[in-house]
Amino acid sequence: MTVTNTSELAAKSDFGFTDSLPAGVSVASDANASTTCGDGTVSATAGGSSLALAGGDLAAGEKSCTVTVNVTAAKAGTYVNSSEGVATVGLNPPASATLTVKRKGAAAVGTATNSGGLLSGNVVQAPVSIPVNACGNSVNVVGLLNPAAGNTCVNG
Repeated sequence: MTVTNTSELAAKSDFGFTDSLPAGVSVASDANASTTCGDGTVSATAGGSSLALAGGDLAAGEKSCTVTVNVTAAKAGTYVNSSEGVATVGLNPPASATLTVKRKGAAAVGTATNSGGLLSGNVVQAPVSIPVNACGNSVNVVGLLNPAAGNTCVNG
């Protein structure tokens, strides 16, 4: 979140806010909460549905400061953090903001050599590398063309 100073850039002291996160969004287990708002203190409990800043400061001439908290979402989609969910102390109310969450997954990377192109419905063979941390976990690979392929697990 960015806290923006007013146009005269006067010093602002001891401001704060509480932000109620949109439904389906919560503070991540690794909240990693931080701020550049002077001596401000960020509160964000892992799994919680809100975050807060208390005692924030902007020095004279300072245009803005930030509050950063890692969040997680129940599923991919668009979440609106509306200004109605933010209670402020010593600040003008903020504008609403949109968070877009994309599905997390491994990216498959492959290349096909000596290929003159591919027509719809035809099959292409290409080596594919998908990094997977499988140590201590079982992994089922579906559609593997080379039965000799496997997984190497290195601990430590």
